[in-house]
Amino acid sequence: MQRVDLALVLAVDASSSVDRAEFDLMISGYAAAFRDAEIAAALLAGPAGASAMAMLFWSG
Repeated sequence: MQRVDLALVLAVDASSSVDRAEFDLMISGYAAAFRDAEIAAALLAGPAGASAMAMLFWSG
């Protein structure tokens, strides 16, 4: 297993309590964050120079 500085799990509500517009806003926000140069640099800034991320969607 590769050593990482950060293990991040993003749990996203995809249930019927979230309408399509709200869901799209959440997903586009996550995508924009991971494309941001400062965030990308921070994710690689630790001693191992690596982060592990997973995104899970749940509903009902």
